[in-house]
Amino acid sequence: MSAVLELRGVGKTFAGVPALRDIHLAVGTSELVALIGPSGSGKSTLLRCCNRLTEPDGGEVVFEGSPVPAGGAELASVRRRMGMVFQAFNLYPHLNALENAALAPRRAAGLGQGEAETAAREALERVGLGDRTTAMPDELSGGQQQRVAIARALALRPRILLLDEPTSALDPELVGSVLRVIRSLKEDGVAMLIATHEIAFAREAADRIAFLADGEILECGPPAEILDRPKSERLQSFLSRL
Repeated sequence: MSAVLELRGVGKTFAGVPALRDIHLAVGTSELVALIGPSGSGKSTLLRCCNRLTEPDGGEVVFEGSPVPAGGAELASVRRRMGMVFQAFNLYPHLNALENAALAPRRAAGLGQGEAETAAREALERVGLGDRTTAMPDELSGGQQQRVAIARALALRPRILLLDEPTSALDPELVGSVLRVIRSLKEDGVAMLIATHEIAFAREAADRIAFLADGEILECGPPAEILDRPKSERLQSFLSRL
């Protein structure tokens, strides 16, 4: 399987403290790779280094066979094809669901209003919100707001989605609706790299799981191998506390 995204020896230090250490990780076409690990292990930093929202100190990030450029129009082009979904929904409260989802194709891809709204409608349908296009954010549940945020990223028709703990800000009863959307995207062949604390979801949906601790990937492999036959004491300890 060819890699859509590959990290080669990526490192990052903040104020002299290593946040990432020699990260090697690839995400193949149509593959879902889940990042698990304790808080502060480097999951969010790893995701942000992929599209250079956080600038790596060393190593290389390769997207679709080419190094991710440091800036300018070329980086903007890469970011359009590398959708990002954050923990916070970051919806504009004065815009309805369709307008929020259409923002990315209008501003990032330069589509006209009609084309952008068509892409946004398709994305909202894909996340199960085709009937809520005119709803304002305060009329939507937290799970629905996060699904609008996913639709906003999907409206750019990205090659890969980066998701940073997309359910962490949700009440427990709303988590399932977002995870169902992510499962359906995987079934549709969308490549994804997702930081998550939902271990049952990672077991069921991920092709591979990478375990991070202290900025290092200590183990990476199929879910059954990582979760049922952990090799390192650190992963054994992490799983025992869940």
